[in-house]
Amino acid sequence: MQRAVLVITAAVLLVVAPATALARGGEHGSARVPKPYFDVRDAAAPAVAPAPSRAAPRAQSGPSAPSRATLDARRDLGRGLGAQAVVQADPVTGTLRSLQRLDGALTGPGGGDRVQRAWAYVRDHATAIGLSRDDLGTLVADPPRVAPSGFVVARWHQEAGGIPAFDNGLQVAVDRDGRVLSVGGAPIADLSVASTDPRLGPLDALAAVMDDLGVHRTASIVSGPAGAEQVTRFDRGDSARLVLFGDAGGARLAWRVQYHAGPQAVYDEIVDAQRGRVLRRANLVWFAADDASVFSSWPGGSPAGPTTMPPTRR
Repeated sequence: MQRAVLVITAAVLLVVAPATALARGGEHGSARVPKPYFDVRDAAAPAVAPAPSRAAPRAQSGPSAPSRATLDARRDLGRGLGAQAVVQADPVTGTLRSLQRLDGALTGPGGGDRVQRAWAYVRDHATAIGLSRDDLGTLVADPPRVAPSGFVVARWHQEAGGIPAFDNGLQVAVDRDGRVLSVGGAPIADLSVASTDPRLGPLDALAAVMDDLGVHRTASIVSGPAGAEQVTRFDRGDSARLVLFGDAGGARLAWRVQYHAGPQAVYDEIVDAQRGRVLRRANLVWFAADDASVFSSWPGGSPAGPTTMPPTRR
């Protein structure tokens, strides 16, 4: 009964709240016990990941089902790479999530710019990845990463109408000699949404996150919404921006909200921009139940001893 009363109250407040402020009747609620991670897409993932196989991929059903041409291209690619090839599709997007060989590289060595070499591999194997020529136009280059061992990871995120996909894109690793080592990222084929105009505003999205967490407080907009992403910043350091969230039903317009619910609860949540449903929840604060050792070195870095951190309690 209490939950029903809170929902009705929230709905009324959303109606009467001014465009730049959200009145929640003062601060209340507790973030002492962080809420668990949640992602609506997990329902589409298999309980056990399939083992690497050279067998022809099975056809999927639903919006993410690859075309016959894509399935044939993946079968031929896997056969060409040998018995240790991993050709794994993402269960949500239907595009390739992982392409690699357990016993070597995907290509031989090659000269020239390694990022360009990575892009050439993506372009030449677009059908197997699950992308069309038009889909390649949705990929926008990000700065590449260079690992301490010297290999380069070329990266592209996806966007449509100036709004980026939440976590879809491509990453291609290339070694010092120009060998392509792996491809991953699960991009979205035919990335588009019916409208980039959200029915819910940024304050509505923030209110949905507050309701999800049970931690409410007053909020007002200090900047934005600005640009295609409608980037918005609130008075207590929280923020919201539009993203394209891909799930089993295709891409949808959503708000990505970061909300400081407490000293041990900083949430990154995705909220459907049309209906206000929470699609994903992640607490950006990680916990260690017992003593934890933190090392300031890494593979290829200078050695350093551990720093023992005191126990952190939820």
